[in-house]
Amino acid sequence: TRRVCEFHFLFTLAWVPFLLLSIQKGLDSPSKEAKVHYTAWGGLLLGLILLGGGLQLVPYIGIVLGAYWLLYRLLHPRTKARESGAALYILWRRDAGILAGTLVLGALLAAVLLIPLLQLVGYTDRQQGDSLAMYSNLLREPPLTLVQNIVLFPGLKYQAEAVRGAGVLALTLLVMALCSARWRRSLLFLLLLLILIDCSFGPPLPVSRLVSFLTPFALSAYTRA
Repeated sequence: TRRVCEFHFLFTLAWVPFLLLSIQKGLDSPSKEAKVHYTAWGGLLLGLILLGGGLQLVPYIGIVLGAYWLLYRLLHPRTKARESGAALYILWRRDAGILAGTLVLGALLAAVLLIPLLQLVGYTDRQQGDSLAMYSNLLREPPLTLVQNIVLFPGLKYQAEAVRGAGVLALTLLVMALCSARWRRSLLFLLLLLILIDCSFGPPLPVSRLVSFLTPFALSAYTRA
């Protein structure tokens, strides 16, 4: 709601649920043909995400994609304790093929944008290593303010120092989801939420430090996570 007029955010984020769905279908598919099918769909969706215009969100989408796969496989191992390590190795190797194929195909589809971007990023004020004024910094907020921002969404007024999209209704739905029969899926998304909250605070928290290390540009608004 806050970002309804920033179309580059919408064009980028709208495809993320479908990307996660294609990854899940690929992980669950028993046949190689089905895995290739869903990998192709995932690559197409990732290409649309990269071409959406909200490139500052892409590092967080990458973290979500990697974390989603890891958490999904930990919660749905599809291997029994008595099975050999070779079966687990084959399973994870196939998973790696799905993720790698998705990333490569998505990057190829968006190459028309990514190649000029890589050439120009070193000439901007946000190149890695430069000092950059922080647009928002949750770490300087007192704990009570953070709790208020999480439980009572601040509304449509401008407030950069907020955990966006939070509120008592969202938290209630989260608790209800954890009580459902599909609690594993709910737990997966709860853990993804915690990872993105880590990113929202920025370094020295571990996941946000990883994001800062991987991105070729300096970040000024960790709350975008």
